[in-house]
Amino acid sequence: MTQNRRRFLAAVAAIGVAGCTDSTNEQADVNGGDPTESDTDAASEYEVARETTEEPLFDFRDIEEWDAVSGTLAPDESAFVTGDRSARLDGAHAPVLRIERSGLDLDLTKRRFSIVSRLHSTAPSEAFDIVATDADGNDMQFRTRFFKTAEDTEFMPLDLGIHEWDETVDLAAIDTRRIQIRFGEETSGTLWVDSIRLEPIPETPKLMVQWDDGFASQYTKALPIQHEYDIPSTTFINTANLGGDRLTVEQLDDLHDHGWEIGSHLMTHENLRELPQREQESQIRGAKEWLVDNGFEESAAFLAYPYGTYDQSSYDLAEEHHTYAMVGGNPGYGLPRSPAHLGRSSERTLPAARTYVDTLVRWGGTGGLFWHEIPAETPVAEFDAIMSYIGDRCDAGELDVITLSELADLQGR
Repeated sequence: MTQNRRRFLAAVAAIGVAGCTDSTNEQADVNGGDPTESDTDAASEYEVARETTEEPLFDFRDIEEWDAVSGTLAPDESAFVTGDRSARLDGAHAPVLRIERSGLDLDLTKRRFSIVSRLHSTAPSEAFDIVATDADGNDMQFRTRFFKTAEDTEFMPLDLGIHEWDETVDLAAIDTRRIQIRFGEETSGTLWVDSIRLEPIPETPKLMVQWDDGFASQYTKALPIQHEYDIPSTTFINTANLGGDRLTVEQLDDLHDHGWEIGSHLMTHENLRELPQREQESQIRGAKEWLVDNGFEESAAFLAYPYGTYDQSSYDLAEEHHTYAMVGGNPGYGLPRSPAHLGRSSERTLPAARTYVDTLVRWGGTGGLFWHEIPAETPVAEFDAIMSYIGDRCDAGELDVITLSELADLQGR
């Protein structure tokens, strides 16, 4: 990242302008010129993103409008957050829970689904889908995952990203919505859905590029490539594992000087689900304190769960100590309503990464790609080609690459 670009980002932080910025607009701002039309658009988008979330689309007070296709459906007036009940779907004797409702007349062109829900299951994680069908019977399937499935699980918000779609689906004319969760052969469970909302997507799609584990190749191999295409990153480090084949403090400082953010991947690479709460808190607090003490105070607010998983207590701790926490997920979700469960994906070949980016550009929304090290996961030349492709989409005005700090600015967090 150039010195001019760093000054530019500082000057326009209040309007959340992201990576791959147009050079004409950058120079005008650095020279103290009048705001350009592009700057005005960015400011408008920032204000729209800060608007209070609208009331839920569904809170199941009219649960009789929903049909149970598989499993059983009943109101539960003892478990809810938003209204006065939740929809309880029981799958003790059904491998799939599925309810649906038609006659909706929804426009999803600028919105994405977010749910408030909880799951008790015999499996450690489950995929949850909402399938939207237009008036001609074409589908778009949105997906998220539950990582809290135990009996102590509480309600939580989850943002759904695009999973599959029919090429001719008309998002402006959605008639039917199907909610479903599919259990494995040896699993079953109960799902409570408190409410469903439609969250806004950014005017220009947003992509994050991130790294886990703090391998030195992020500095020696990835930084020069990303610097060439003006693509910043957040790298999530294990603060007790530095040096050797991992990043040194000096390299972290230089990454930071190039516009990268240094976030937490705990002190050591532990599976939070396997730790007692006291050790979970020690890992989360200890890593954050190290980051703050070493000059990375702003990005100490960001966490990536090792192994992409958590339980109720570690989720609560992540919410308490961090602004965002990263898991896996699908592209094209709305501006996140679930900051402790933020999606990204491991598409590390050129064809897979192109497909992910193309999906984001075509349908809009927010997403992220992440790596651990190169060339172990992706050959250097192929990683260069992926970054070049992302840079080209940015230069065409079809995509913004942002960091988590910029996402937080966009949301007013």
